[in-house]
Formats: sequence, structure tokens, C-alpha cells
Amino acid sequence: SEATLSDILNTTIAAIARWYVFPDYRVEVEYRSAGCEQVFGYTAAEMMADPNLWLSRVLPEDMEAMSSSGFQNIFAQRAVNVEYRFYDKEGNIRWISDTLMSRYDATQECWVVTSVGVDITDRKQAEEALRQREQEIRALVENAPDIICRVDRQFRFAYVNPRLAIETGIPTEAWIGKNELEMGYPEAQILPWYEVLRQVFLTGQECAYDLERVAADGTLKYWYSRLVPEFAQNGTIASVLVVSRDMTNLKQAQAALVRSESQYRLLFESNPNLMWIFNSDTGLFLAVNHAAIAYYGYSEAEFLKMHVFDICAPEDLSKLQIIQRSTVWKTVPHTMECRHIKRDGSIIYVEVNCYPITWAEQSAHFALANDVTDRKRAEAEIRFQANLLSQVRNAVVATDLEGRITYW
Repeated sequence: SEATLSDILNTTIAAIARWYVFPDYRVEVEYRSAGCEQVFGYTAAEMMADPNLWLSRVLPEDMEAMSSSGFQNIFAQRAVNVEYRFYDKEGNIRWISDTLMSRYDATQECWVVTSVGVDITDRKQAEEALRQREQEIRALVENAPDIICRVDRQFRFAYVNPRLAIETGIPTEAWIGKNELEMGYPEAQILPWYEVLRQVFLTGQECAYDLERVAADGTLKYWYSRLVPEFAQNGTIASVLVVSRDMTNLKQAQAALVRSESQYRLLFESNPNLMWIFNSDTGLFLAVNHAAIAYYGYSEAEFLKMHVFDICAPEDLSKLQIIQRSTVWKTVPHTMECRHIKRDGSIIYVEVNCYPITWAEQSAHFALANDVTDRKRAEAEIRFQANLLSQVRNAVVATDLEGRITYW
């Protein structure tokens, strides 16, 4: 019935209107639904009382864009969707999406148009936020000091950032759609790299790899690369994102450390940072600097009889053993956080950076440790306070200068 139809139209969260367009471009609005208020911020009665209200609230540049093709679509009886900005009563801009459908009425010699408008402001704001975020990410990637690229299943480059062109002297566009063999790199250098890529596509697991490449100036550079699988919607791995960092200076420092006894004493024994060297296969300590001896409380003789796992908290052993058993353990630097036990039984949190080296003709790792116990405690305190505050809707909290809660 007419009453039922009217009820449906007026309870729909959309602005439904019926209007007439005449050959001389004159427009007459016959009906507006109650949904106008939710979409435009004006009641149907307000919009019907002022025929120019809608026109006056649409942004001029949007009105110009719609007018150029709007009447043509109506006269051609083509369904069309238009998006435009509209000022509501408060002066806020709303994004509106209107779907227009028209038919010619020979009796009245005009086109009868039905429009359905919805408020798409939230969607537009989300799209704009996404666009800005994408711009920020692109700016970071395009200007990053690291080489960043995307590789497909044929190991061809789908994307490379400008850093690759700077390092190789080959324009970025020359890389797209080609792999490194097609770019003329020797098989002996590339095939091991392809095997690492193949494993990532096969397992879906991130991994790391050390690369050696000749730079545009002819110098040999060392790169530490992280390979991250990128999944398609169906769950398959579509590509691998590769981020490579220049480790040449570190490699040179490691080489200098091994070559020069005087540099060893300067950089290792007398260094205030906690350092040690251990056998990559057995885990036995091979050398420990004075700072580590003083900090942990073990003598040098005691250290040299111990395994690196002997100073680790039992709860962290399984995690560390997994890292040690990985296929790239001896070729790729690793950074890990774990708990260490000092000679007096106290437990500290440490961040350990391990770099594979050759030491006294042995496969070894150089370890640089940093005590992060205070940082861990601070993070735990922040999480505790955040959890505490999340459980109350209104609270007054007082803290001392060190951030401890003294009253709430």
C-alpha cells in the first residue's frame, strides 16, 4: 500500500528524492524522504521549503564537475553515481554519494529522476587516511638508506627503491620484470641467493642472508638482507619483500679485529661494552673482555670452561637453541633478547648482537651485549599502569617523579 511504501522510504537510512528535469534545464523537486536529515543534516521539510538550499550547500567545484555531465546522463536515461561535498547546518563538510536513475515522461515532456543519497563521510575519511599513510610509507621507502625490493616467484623484481640504482648505477626501471641473472650477474654469485628465496616461497618463513655485491664505483660491498614472504588473499605466497642493509663497515671492522692484535686489544679487551667470542659449533667461550668479566663476576678462567648457554636462564634456552640450529646461523648476524644469570645468582635482561667471524681458524661468533634490565622494568611498569587505567572509567592518579603510583 501507499502507507507501507511511505513508511519504508522514510525509515531507510538514505535520502530518497523524486524530481523533474525539463528540456530547458529547469528542475522541480516533488518529494524528499525523511532520511534527508541523517544524510544532509537538514530535514526534508527544510529542503522542500527552500528549492535553492541543496544548490547553495554543495561545494562550487563539485557542482561544476557534476553539472558538466549530470544533465547529459539524465537526458540519456543512464544510471549514474556522483560523489560530492556538502555543508551541513554546523558548517561541517559531508561527503555524499548520489545514485541517479531517470526516465522520460512524454506526457509531462520531462525526465523523471529518482535519486538515492547516502553519507559516505566515514569512508572518505578512511580513504584519505589510507592515502596519507601510503604516501608516508612511500616517502620512507623511496628515501631509505636500505635497498628495498619485491621479488616474484620467478625471482624477477616487481619493485625496487631508488637506493638500488644508487648502489648499482643501473636505473630502477631497468630492474623491473627482470631477475639478477638476466641483469648479467654471475651464476656462482646468484644461485645461492635464489636457493634462499626458494626456501622462503616454500616454507613461508622469514629469513636472513648475507650478500656480496660490487657497487657502482667498483668496490665490494656486504649486505645483510631480511626476506619477508608476502601472502595473497588465497593464502599462497605471492612475492617476497627483501630489505638489504649495508654492512660493509661492520665487515671491515670485523676483519680488522681479527687481523690486528693491537686493534683487538683496543676494540675488545679494553672496550667498556660487554663482549665475548664463542665457538659457533660447541658454544664454548673463546675470549671474554674485561668489562664482561667484571660485570658477570666470573673469572676469565671460569668463562673459558663454560658454554654460552651456561649463563642463560633455563626458560630462554629453547629459543636460543632454535636460533643456533638455523641454517643461516653461521652466515647472518643475529640480535636476540634473553635473560642472563650472573655469578651471584642475579638475573639481568640483555640484548645480544652476534656476528659470525673466524677466530683462530675456528668458526666463531663475536657477541656484543647490552644490559636492558632497566628498560624491561620500565616497559613492564608502563604496561601495568596502562592495564590499571584501562580498568577504570574515571580515576585520579598521583605518581612520584619516578612514575610510581602513590595515590589513586
